[in-house]
Amino acid sequence: MKRSFFSLFGLMLALFYFTGCSGATEDKISPVAETAKAGKTVWTKTELKDKTWNSLYSRLLKDGFSEKDLNKYFVQLENEFSQKPMGKKVKELYTASFVRKKKATQDKNKPKTKPAANKLGIPYPWYPGYVTEENAQKCIKFLSENEEYFALAEKKYTVPKEVISALIYVETWHGKFLGKFNPLPMLASMSISTDLSMLPNYTAKLNLTQAQKNYLQEKIKVKADWAYNELKALLRYAIKNNIDINTVPSSIYGAIGYGQFMPSNIPLYGIDANKDGKIDLFDPPDAILSVAKFLHTQGWKHRNIDFNKQVKVIKRYNHSTAYANTILALAKLTGQTPQTGTNSITASKNTKDKDNVRN
Repeated sequence: MKRSFFSLFGLMLALFYFTGCSGATEDKISPVAETAKAGKTVWTKTELKDKTWNSLYSRLLKDGFSEKDLNKYFVQLENEFSQKPMGKKVKELYTASFVRKKKATQDKNKPKTKPAANKLGIPYPWYPGYVTEENAQKCIKFLSENEEYFALAEKKYTVPKEVISALIYVETWHGKFLGKFNPLPMLASMSISTDLSMLPNYTAKLNLTQAQKNYLQEKIKVKADWAYNELKALLRYAIKNNIDINTVPSSIYGAIGYGQFMPSNIPLYGIDANKDGKIDLFDPPDAILSVAKFLHTQGWKHRNIDFNKQVKVIKRYNHSTAYANTILALAKLTGQTPQTGTNSITASKNTKDKDNVRN
């Protein structure tokens, strides 16, 4: 009789224990009651299945975003954390800080060769394949299609129309390639990537020394803060203009539109050129005037600034000499109104493919 009683008691205790554990598991998926006591805000189970974004969500709430607006966007994230944006940045930082410096030291002893001359008089390096008569014709066509807004851009911001058209071509082929990513998960992922251990797909291949790990660890914390500020700007832009950012294409770092603006640049330089009540960087008029305003603000104060100043201004858009040279060479070729063709002007063989580095 005593044994049966304890057996029954043990069974009841076990049932109570496992039932409690099951309830606790559900709360961990969506710990509403638990976090309410701690004064925290989280999604309900139906709003978000994964806890990856909870700290980011709470941080945004503290910075003034409403639960309504955040739930509208963050429910779409769910399990979309990606190592790609910060992982790519780690590789770039590693290459720039450790690989290129080593190569630069080795190259000091090599004899320097004078770069070949070219018909346009714009120094190398250029991006391969961009400065062609065919692409100049595309720039001319884009100018013709948006003649009114290019004229307005030149008048208001003093930037030559050929430079604006060439820049937008180099960035997105005049809107034909706007990026294969979405800015929300890219910037959200990057903003919570504060530790190298979150990026095993990228760090494992680098065989980092402890000193290199320490260096990169500090760098990604800075980049994560940068991404968080860009994420806030993206959300404000989407909320203000009622844009479904889950359908917006972007670069891997969240640059959007024909001119590939980072979100924080939109309130500073974005222009509603066609007066439709919103800044739409996927609409050529707005993109053209916005690019012109950016370049003007950075120093293109009159049409015929000297070449070195032109390079300096364009490098504010993308920190690459090859990028600036390519745009200026394509702009000059466009201004010469060449015949339709596919011949390339001689380009540097040592130039890497275009990579946006405005971040």
